[in-house]
Amino acid sequence: MDATSACHPTPRSVAYVLRSYPRLSQTFILNEIRALERLGVGIRIFAITDPREPITQPEVAEIRAPAHYLDSLGRTWRAMLSAHSSVAIAAPRRYIAALLHAVSAKESDTGYRVASRYRCFHYAVQLALILRRQERSNGIAVGHLHAHFAHDPTLVAQLTHLLTGIPFSFTAHARDLYQVPEAQLRARAEQASTIVTCCRSNAAFLQRVLPQPDGGMPRAQGFRPSLPLSDLRGRAGAEPTDDDARGARSGESPHDRRRSTATGDHGCLPGG
Repeated sequence: MDATSACHPTPRSVAYVLRSYPRLSQTFILNEIRALERLGVGIRIFAITDPREPITQPEVAEIRAPAHYLDSLGRTWRAMLSAHSSVAIAAPRRYIAALLHAVSAKESDTGYRVASRYRCFHYAVQLALILRRQERSNGIAVGHLHAHFAHDPTLVAQLTHLLTGIPFSFTAHARDLYQVPEAQLRARAEQASTIVTCCRSNAAFLQRVLPQPDGGMPRAQGFRPSLPLSDLRGRAGAEPTDDDARGARSGESPHDRRRSTATGDHGCLPGG
């Protein structure tokens, strides 16, 4: 590294990998992204598909990050071949490692999922290609991937990690946690830097299925779902109660680098 690059490091941002965006039923993801942008974190949103819901939250308009939809890319054989060739030539060993992982992850197609493991591999190739092109264009590299939830989006993030070396974390929420085959959940967790979940029962389940290399159990913390006090005032039209305030404050730690949400509404486990 030369003196210039040492004094002026390349800016980095966080890429969110989502099943679909925006979703009316996933306001907590929207709030998470809003909070991170308010902290000055550069966010990029990569959703597998556009839900095209007729109604969205007004707060969607506040999000500065544009949304990219992976299922709209590389849809022709020619475009697919071009994308895969480009990524494979840039990092042949990584491409082969990611492809072999997709081939061997047969159980991924038996549990809760929407896309096949091969389709997820294709999405990961598209994402790796977009990230490389964006870095060349604006000089800003993505330093971390975070996926909601543990099914298809996490597999895409994991495969993108194998293709690029960018670390990833994921949030496990409900059926995505319990209906992904445990062997695949362990495989994803072993490579993740952090696992985030929304309640103590989920954290306990993760402790059970994710044994640590030293024989111990990962530390788990549980937090009640919460909203910023300003949101409570704005939506209810009145001052929040003491219970509301305690819920909004519980676990709030936007500077915790190992927690993927800045709103304090999840428990987190260190990755393997």
